[in-house]
Amino acid sequence: MHISFCSKVLFVSALLAGVGLAAAPAQATEDKRACCRIIRVDQEKGTAWVRNPRSALVVAFRLRTDARDLFKVGDLFNPETNELNGTRLPHTYAMVLPAIGEPNAHILRVRGHEVAAEVEETGTVYRFHTLKFGNVLSAMKPGGGVVIDVAGDWVYFLYEAYGKVKPSVWAYQLE
Repeated sequence: MHISFCSKVLFVSALLAGVGLAAAPAQATEDKRACCRIIRVDQEKGTAWVRNPRSALVVAFRLRTDARDLFKVGDLFNPETNELNGTRLPHTYAMVLPAIGEPNAHILRVRGHEVAAEVEETGTVYRFHTLKFGNVLSAMKPGGGVVIDVAGDWVYFLYEAYGKVKPSVWAYQLE
């Protein structure tokens, strides 16, 4: 039996399309659960930080005095729908740029997605991986400052504003 080249191409295309369609619902479910995890809660300042795991972008919000005990590190909070662990909250929260403070470390090297930074006080070197190539990774240069939160296991990078681009904070897990 002889199969033409066009038939082979159509068969492979149909097979790849079927695989893509079969994988799409599972990926959508993961994305819905993923947004956004609370990575820091500061009861003294009355703030919490949430991180979008798909982009690593971090935003902060002020905790209401009557709801301070609701938010815990590791909880899922969706700022768009105002849901905490799947339960809709009665109040909305305005998202702002987190105040990460002055850099306590500097970038030693950037190799692909892997970045190494050294804490200035202790000389300890930490590694982290960015999620993707893009403007944020391109802005990470040797000698540039980052904030390393060893206790929280995060590194914070302030992406500076320029032109119409607003400043933003990005968080990556330490390795």
